[in-house]
Amino acid sequence: LKLKCSRIRLLRLQTFSLPEVGVWRAELFLVMSSPKVLLGTSTSPLHKRSISLNSTSDNGSVAEDWDCDLEAVEVVTYDDMALDEDIYGFTIKSFIRDCYILEANQESALSTCERVARLSGSFLLLGLLISIQVALMMATRSFVCDEAVWNIRGAYDKFEWHMYGEDESHIYKAADGFRRGKPLFFEPSRFANFSDAFKEKACSIPLSRPGFLSLILFIWTLTCIGELRRSFELWVALVWNSATSEMSFVAVGTEDESESASGVVTLRGMWYSAKATVTVLVLIPRVIITCLLLWLGCRWLVATSDYESLILNGVALAFIKDMKDLIYTTLVSAACKRELELTRIQVAPLAKRERTDCFASFKALVWGLLALTFVWAYILYFQGVLVDYRWDVADVCLRWEIAHGVHMHV
Repeated sequence: LKLKCSRIRLLRLQTFSLPEVGVWRAELFLVMSSPKVLLGTSTSPLHKRSISLNSTSDNGSVAEDWDCDLEAVEVVTYDDMALDEDIYGFTIKSFIRDCYILEANQESALSTCERVARLSGSFLLLGLLISIQVALMMATRSFVCDEAVWNIRGAYDKFEWHMYGEDESHIYKAADGFRRGKPLFFEPSRFANFSDAFKEKACSIPLSRPGFLSLILFIWTLTCIGELRRSFELWVALVWNSATSEMSFVAVGTEDESESASGVVTLRGMWYSAKATVTVLVLIPRVIITCLLLWLGCRWLVATSDYESLILNGVALAFIKDMKDLIYTTLVSAACKRELELTRIQVAPLAKRERTDCFASFKALVWGLLALTFVWAYILYFQGVLVDYRWDVADVCLRWEIAHGVHMHV
């Protein structure tokens, strides 16, 4: 018998003879070298074997350690997916549980009308969340963001006009209607003619400190990317990988008796119309709100001409994003919260096992690379606050700040 193992460590093994009387046990784990087996996708059901051998050595000693269980080290397993404890997870929970009971006509503590009212209430809370977030974003744009954009455009327009000689032939009009200087006519010495108050205002333009601005934008983008990633994972679990139930609108079940006794309910599959309902009414609005918040947040942060306010504005944006947690914590009953904790989405068997290799780590890093790429592209190409920004403020501000000891330039 030839046993192929990727690694075997023997601490102590002495000669033994099978026919002799005496008992000892040695476990040998056969770990296949194929990646499919490590990932749990092999067609062979035998991923690991244990062999018991009866033996006696001359002095009764045995093999002490056969360390070949790479599967326990390199492969992780996942349970069924739990829903987020927020309004989106609460709405999905109500849709799964209430639709299943209504369709199955099972006896319940709630009547049909009460069950429909509860399901409608969950979607009303979702509508309340979306309405509040949209209202806050519209108010932020109208009363705060637009004013900040106008002020910073005016300051940069004044800077350009003076630094390029106050000559019409030295400037041109950008797409936003404000003046920009032609590079050949830039005169750094003219910066000394500004008042100290305007110098401070011009040097507070966030784009004059691309390093600090990039850091703030990267943090905010990561926050929004996290929301988009979670929405994508929910869509994959609920729609893409979820079985299509042809016999029922929503199919649920329990994994074993222990889950049934604990009240855990697992979504097994949904009909096409149920998948479309969750996608259109829950997941797509979440993605749209997140994308709008990302755009508004980046625009507001780029237009913020005070560095203390820059950080505070980021906190204010996070407040709008986290409204889903506030409404859930305050307006959802304890019983419904417990139901949410006991609701699961079935994970496909192939997705329950994953090898902890470089590719698995890289998949998560892709979201970070996406955030970095977005920040880089937004600052250089897509920000509409200062159209055709000339990158001519940083140098003169750096020299002025060093000369006057105002603050370090980032």
